[in-house]
Amino acid sequence: MPAEPSRLRVLSTPHDTPKDAPATRSPGATVRELRTRRGISLEQLAAATKIPVASLRHIEADEFDALPGPVFAKGFLRCCARALGVAPEHLVEPYEDWVHRAEGGGAPPTTTEAPPPAPAPAATGRDGPPVAPARSRGPSGAWAAAKWRIETANLALWTVLVLFVLVVISAAFQLGAGSR
Repeated sequence: MPAEPSRLRVLSTPHDTPKDAPATRSPGATVRELRTRRGISLEQLAAATKIPVASLRHIEADEFDALPGPVFAKGFLRCCARALGVAPEHLVEPYEDWVHRAEGGGAPPTTTEAPPPAPAPAATGRDGPPVAPARSRGPSGAWAAAKWRIETANLALWTVLVLFVLVVISAAFQLGAGSR
C-alpha cells in the first residue's frame, strides 16, 4: 500500500545529491539527516519503503549487524534513497566504503579480478611415477546422488508402467481371441 502523497513532502528531485554530506559521514547519519531535512518521520519512511521501523532505527544508528544481512542492508538503503529523493548510489556506495573500513581495510580495492587458481599438485603412486587422481563412477555430492536416485526411480516406474500396459494389451487380445 503506497504512502499517501499528502503525508509526504517532496522537497527535491529524485536524483539530488546531498549537498553537505561528506564522504566520511556514516550511511546511517546520512539517512537520518536526509529524512529530518525533508520532515519525514520514521513511521512515514517505514510506510513508504515497507521497511520495519526497528530496521530503520538500526540503519540510522549504523547497527548494520542487527539487520538480516548485507544484501538486506543494501536493499534497505536503496529503498530509503528512493523514498528520500536521492540516487541509490549516494547511500549504497558510502555503505560499502564504510563496511570496508570497519573490516579493517584501507582504501577500497580497485580491482575486482580474482587471481587465477593455483594448479593442483600431481599425485604420485607408491613407485614414484605420477598417478591420475581416481575418478568416482557414481554421483558426487549430495545433490548429484539425490538426482541419480530420482532418475533411477523414474526409470523403474516407467519400466513397470510399460510392462503393465503390455499385460493389459495382451489380456485384451486373449479375451478378444477367446470370444471368437
